[in-house]
Amino acid sequence: MDEELGGDRERNNTFQGFLDRAESITRGRSVEEQRRFVAKVLGGLVQPGMGVLLRRHLPLNKLVAESMALVASTCFGGLVGHTQRQQVKVSSKGKTHEWKSAVQIEKCRFLEGSGCVGMCVSLCKMPTQTFFLETVGLPLTLEPNFEDLSCTMTFGKVPLPEHLDPVHQQPCLHMNKLSPSGAPCPRIQPKEAVQ
Repeated sequence: MDEELGGDRERNNTFQGFLDRAESITRGRSVEEQRRFVAKVLGGLVQPGMGVLLRRHLPLNKLVAESMALVASTCFGGLVGHTQRQQVKVSSKGKTHEWKSAVQIEKCRFLEGSGCVGMCVSLCKMPTQTFFLETVGLPLTLEPNFEDLSCTMTFGKVPLPEHLDPVHQQPCLHMNKLSPSGAPCPRIQPKEAVQ
């Protein structure tokens, strides 16, 4: 990724460098191109053939969903900020279960640092949900709260179809106004490249 995006190698190893690289992914790329770029990066985290093994040997159940939540809450604090696991109701195999498979991010560092609904949706929410569902075989729903900048990641919860997800009607955050008042953020509209 460093080779493709360039930048100062030392700065790239800081959180601000990470935000700068994320911002550079959005420049000149359509929403779909941004998502494909992130999907390629996420896919690089998994050895070839590992996705098939994960889908085959990690079926959706309480142990798997709760274990993923434990790993996420333990390992991703540097990226997203302070987290806490929570009990939630999850539908699986036609039944509703109570699992401790939600990770509540108190205030997402990425969303706060970028100040951008489009970067949250196109570089985090949508590609992460797709990666977990298609590569790992585990449904995951990310539900950002653009009022308080928190987010809930629920392992085992099937995400809404994209056209029904209210996140796509979200206006820009008050700190990064690109859209007219109340209009959806232009960075989440999959029409043409974002300038």
